[in-house]
Amino acid sequence: MAISKIGGTGSDNWELISSVTPTAASTAVNFTGLSPYKKLMVMWQGIVLAAATDVTVRLNNDFSQNHTNYRNTNSGSVGSSSFTTQWPFGDGGTVNQNGYAIVNNCDNAGVKILEDGYAVSSNTYGYYRGFYRGSAIINQVSFVTTSTFTAVGTVALYGVK
Repeated sequence: MAISKIGGTGSDNWELISSVTPTAASTAVNFTGLSPYKKLMVMWQGIVLAAATDVTVRLNNDFSQNHTNYRNTNSGSVGSSSFTTQWPFGDGGTVNQNGYAIVNNCDNAGVKILEDGYAVSSNTYGYYRGFYRGSAIINQVSFVTTSTFTAVGTVALYGVK
């Protein structure tokens, strides 16, 4: 007897959770109160910062040293972050920051995987991978800068149940 799948599809069904324009002079966009999602994707487009710095993604508002990632850029540089409080994305530019980060295993208490990430600013772009070793399901995603936002661009959060 053959095994068959009834109903559904084999692909992920991404749903928009929220999309916002960062408030001027703020340092973070926080998506809170998330119900369990298998995957989450934060996407940013046209972000302009008040000063040259990276944008970062932090999970569960965790300020412990639980995030780490690996970066490969178009300039040929490769690097990795030691365990930090967030994943850094970008080249420290101010204008037209664009990118995304896809995180897998968000609905369990084990390690979460930064499955895929991309960031571009000015003429520099990079590809990112990594993991987060927090021990709870993901209920908050924060898009953060050490500068401030200028109320330009959008940040969106998508999820797969």
